[in-house]
Parts: sequence; C-alpha cells; structure tokens
Amino acid sequence: MEDISISYALDLGISLLKHEALSFEGLYNLDIQDKAFISNFKITNPRSEAERLLAFTMGIDRILLHAKSEQILDKTHLASFLSLITKRAQGYPLEYIFKSASFYGREFYVDERVLIPRSDTESLCEQALTLPFSNFVEVGTGSGIIAITLSLESKKCGLGLDISKDALDVARLNATNLNATNLIFKESNLLSGLDSKLNYKNALLISNPPYIANSYPLDVEVLHEPHIALFGGEKGSEIIEGLIKQASFLNFGYLAFEIGYDQEDIASKILKTYNYSKFSFFSYAGLTRGFVAYRTWK
Repeated sequence: MEDISISYALDLGISLLKHEALSFEGLYNLDIQDKAFISNFKITNPRSEAERLLAFTMGIDRILLHAKSEQILDKTHLASFLSLITKRAQGYPLEYIFKSASFYGREFYVDERVLIPRSDTESLCEQALTLPFSNFVEVGTGSGIIAITLSLESKKCGLGLDISKDALDVARLNATNLNATNLIFKESNLLSGLDSKLNYKNALLISNPPYIANSYPLDVEVLHEPHIALFGGEKGSEIIEGLIKQASFLNFGYLAFEIGYDQEDIASKILKTYNYSKFSFFSYAGLTRGFVAYRTWK
C-alpha cells in the first residue's frame, strides 16, 4: 500500500466519522466502509475527534499534527488510527478509548467495567457537600468518582459499595491514583453489606443508582456502558425504592440521590413512605437531576 501523509489520514478519518462514501479500497484490509456504516451514530465534531484520535495513536500533542501534516504516517500508527476511527464511528465512547474521563476537576481512569462520569453527577456532589454529615456510604460506586470526590473535598471517611467486583477494582485504582486514603471499597448488593448494629444517624447515603426503565431506548453510545449500572427495572424506580427502604431501616440521617429527569413525583412518594419527609430536588440544565433528604431525631 502506498504511503500516506498525516493530513491525508486525517481526511480519511473525518470522512469515516461522518459516514461518507469513500473509495479507499484495500486500506490495510480493514474493510473500513462496512465497519463504519453499520451505525447511524452521529458525531458533532468529526474533525476534532479525528485529530484527538490520531494524536492519541501517535503519542503526541494534538497541536503537533498541523506542524507535521505532510509527514508520512507510520503504517502501524495508521492501522491503529483506523481501527479506533471505525470503533468510534459505531458509537464506542471516546472515554473508553482514552481510558480517561474528567470529573470535578480531576482525571479518572475508566473502561468498559464502569459508567462514564457525566457533568450532571457533579451537581449531586455539590448538593451532598452542603449537608452536615459525619461520614458517608456510596452505593453503586462504579469508578469511584463520587466517593473519591466527597472524600477529597469533605475530608470525611467513606465506604464505597458495588455489586460488581470489576467496578470495585477500577474504584480502588482511582483512589490510589488520586491519593484518596480515607476510603474503603466493599462488594455489596445495595446496603446488604452494612452492619445494622452501627449508628448511621449522622451519615450520608449517596448514590447514582440505575434508574432507567428497561424498555427505554438509549443512544448507541450509552449502550456500550455496563447495563447493570443503567437499568433500574420495568419502571426504572425499583432500585431507588429498594435503596431508600434499606436506608430508612438503617436510620441514615442524610440522603443524596441522582434520579431521572421525570422521576420527581415517584421519588417524592417513596421518600414520604419511608419517613424522609424533609427533602428538596435539584436541577441541572433545566431538568430535575436528583434530591437531598434528611431525617431528624429528638
């Protein structure tokens, strides 16, 4: 195959990300057209993404691509670049490709074992940090973004729970990388792993639980993420209710949950049912994204 320049490779990558018909036949026998066109996934800024993917492949800063635009691209780099481009064209998340995601001003390691952090969840952490909790428990810790953020920002001790051993491995790695030393991670199905004899009256229970209804259609990009962390049951609110019920039994003093934009009414009913009558909802980008609640004792 003939040599191609960095600028030519970028043009090819951009075209693939835009799902345009191409005439680049036999390019490393990757059959790139078939791979790229099986998805209707739309990319908002294909040039930017192509540049990021090529710079990542070459291990250089993105700005250097323009300075080296006429340089011949190494064939190994070309093959890797086109492989990543075809994955991305099918909706594979960039965060999983780069193994990195930003959250609350920090960089976290992420891969297919955990959900990708989203800015909506930063508002959950902001709300939680306004509460006067003494320590905290997070359910569904995943990559550990919430537990680690609360730990580092509040200086309080915390426990991160998850049903997935794979997710807990990622959380522990992030805690080590970010020097979050006052955290423990433990395998648990919701709150089943807690000691019911302990006093949780001044503790915070925080969670971004699975809250999407099983039948809800999701974008192809989101469907690459672990389904156990996305879907919350037929109605979507089943896990939220089960978790609040357990929290009430254990007498948690404070709750902070992320919920779906359309779940304010059902969340209100659940909170009242389990004696969390003092609560408020918070929004992000104009949509309800969660609640904080608390109980008091005489």
